[in-house]
Amino acid sequence: MHSAIIVIEEPSEPSPFSWDEFLRDVLPKLRRAGGATRLGEGVWLVNFQQSPVALAILVSAADRCEFGVGILPLRDEPEWLPAGFDPKPI
Repeated sequence: MHSAIIVIEEPSEPSPFSWDEFLRDVLPKLRRAGGATRLGEGVWLVNFQQSPVALAILVSAADRCEFGVGILPLRDEPEWLPAGFDPKPI
């Protein structure tokens, strides 16, 4: 597996953790680890070739906050359209 798209969602019921707390926890860790690109609110592309630990950071923080996690594995390197588009890492 080359990479994965990770989707994190807040629960529909009240949670003791806020989205802002989740981000304050994970963003510095992801910057240090590398290999993660934030594609949108709650959506990350994790490149396992660069840093598989980014997946663990996101999943463990989501579990601790009781947020939902979806993982879409990508066997090959993503091909962005149009050609040359390069999303910026966190």
